[in-house]
Amino acid sequence: MIKINQLSERVHSIMVKRFVIGRHSSVKAWILQLSRLWVEADKSIHEKECSRFVYSQLELVLADMMLLIIALLHHLGVKNIENLLRRRLDENDRENETKVKMMK
Repeated sequence: MIKINQLSERVHSIMVKRFVIGRHSSVKAWILQLSRLWVEADKSIHEKECSRFVYSQLELVLADMMLLIIALLHHLGVKNIENLLRRRLDENDRENETKVKMMK
């Protein structure tokens, strides 16, 4: 299992070098990089070619998006990214349960 909290500093360092963003870059600069990856993901939806690791281009771009988001959370000073994700997942689950109950 990957420990996101333990890797976040390394992920941040690598993403900063890759996307030429830094400590003083605005959140908007980070979001623009995510937007660029989003466009790349959209273009790769229909590509069937796989890389040497047997992942499609879409899968690789989506993984890059996840890494960039982890780096951004680290950049914003989130100390426990795993806990944030767990809490959001639980909140989404509760919201879904509420919606289902309201539909009945």
